[in-house]
Amino acid sequence: MVRLAFEVLPGRRMEYELLAPPDWDPSKPRPFLISVSGVEQTHVNGFSHRLPREDWVVAVPIRPQSAPLMFEGCGAEGDGIWHLHEFSKHLLRQYKVDTGRFLMVGVSNGGNSVLRFATLWPELCRGVVAVTAALSCSKESLARLRGIPIDMYVGTKDECGFYPPMVELEANLRAASQKPPALLTVFEGAGHCCSPLVDQSLVIGKMLLMLLRSCGVGGRTLTLRPPDPGVLTAD
Repeated sequence: MVRLAFEVLPGRRMEYELLAPPDWDPSKPRPFLISVSGVEQTHVNGFSHRLPREDWVVAVPIRPQSAPLMFEGCGAEGDGIWHLHEFSKHLLRQYKVDTGRFLMVGVSNGGNSVLRFATLWPELCRGVVAVTAALSCSKESLARLRGIPIDMYVGTKDECGFYPPMVELEANLRAASQKPPALLTVFEGAGHCCSPLVDQSLVIGKMLLMLLRSCGVGGRTLTLRPPDPGVLTAD
């Protein structure tokens, strides 16, 4: 894991962590996952630590202290979601990102961020995985998600109130004829920190299929080996 930074605005730097496989050659295309943490979005969460594989690079943005949360705003310069977009643009400039698009992953506020990002810049998304998140948007914005695989998770006893909005989001996507259909996994009786209940082998498999569906992996041979045993941890 390497901590790096770039200038997102004059005098403002945005840090990020790269979790790359040992054999990664930055001169060659490799799929990239952008994994956005929850809470204040200033740390690398446990979910991100479980994602690294030989098939892809995981990039975790760290929100600058003076910036809004990364799900806030509409993409105007300086707002929260603008920072996430600038981060994606930096990765595209700095590295050879396979297909020029990202698999977006987020937990809690991070889940809000990646869902919002996908409605604004769907052309940059190969898929979305959101755990305990919400998205309130227009029918027009929902329609922009068409073609993006979306995998969601939530607990029925979510203390932050994410359960009803996620159920509503899945229903709205279904009503909008989302293709491929969005998947929502509900953990009965689970609270906000339900990510330990997410089956690691299953979610990694879904992400691999998202990459295969969106033009493969840049000419590399993708090995569908089972993930290491375990579950994806909270936050």
